[in-house]
Amino acid sequence: MLTSMEELEVLTQRMRVAESAGEAEALKEYGIVKSSFSEEADVCDALIKSSDCLGHDAMIEILRSLPSSVVVYKDFSESPYLPLALDKCLKSDSSASLVLQILHKAEKSQEGGLADSCIPLVTAFACDKIGSQSSLSLSEASASLMEALMAKSEGEALKQILQTFMLVMQKVKNDSTLLLRYCTVLSKLLNRGDHFFAAIVECGGVAQILSLCQTDDILLQMTTLDLLHGFAGTRSGLQYLVENGVLDWLLGVASGSESGEC
Repeated sequence: MLTSMEELEVLTQRMRVAESAGEAEALKEYGIVKSSFSEEADVCDALIKSSDCLGHDAMIEILRSLPSSVVVYKDFSESPYLPLALDKCLKSDSSASLVLQILHKAEKSQEGGLADSCIPLVTAFACDKIGSQSSLSLSEASASLMEALMAKSEGEALKQILQTFMLVMQKVKNDSTLLLRYCTVLSKLLNRGDHFFAAIVECGGVAQILSLCQTDDILLQMTTLDLLHGFAGTRSGLQYLVENGVLDWLLGVASGSESGEC
């Protein structure tokens, strides 16, 4: 829970921009006033009430104003009201991007992290929005969150997240630009350890990264080759490159004798 009234100050900012006494009174009715908060106030609950009272734009403004604090990130990601808040926040690109950024910061902190019950919902949404063509910021926020979420997962939990990730990625397999976004997330995980490499091999992620090398688009191929740096971070990765002929293919590309299949 939040530990100081200063960190709750942002939740009262809508009071200053209320367009009428009626809105101000409505805010008071919903408890969005400083005097009504205790040290155990819940950020997600306040967001829900703000949205119900003043609409979606009010919630976006509060999200933008939340202080950069590990306490806030932890409270937000672990709130029992998070599923309800997500239902409202994920309805627009702007609010969704802000929420995913907060959750990303929570995942990266040592003290915070999504509640297990919220991981499937957030994973499905973020995986889908990596391929967003309407908002680059939403795509980037989604990719960063998925990378952080997978980096903190292991065993069966990691497999389930990767399964969802790969299912969504298959929807864009014919769009090399969008496919590259997903492969970039996987590539960043390859050098985190042998167990990550093994999990990504098993789900088909490594094969998908390598398949981009077969393109005739030289610019895309150059970008994809950069993704292969992740293979060199583990013993398993290097072994895979050798045993599957990828190193020989790379030497051929470097010498100009190969440009297609690896």
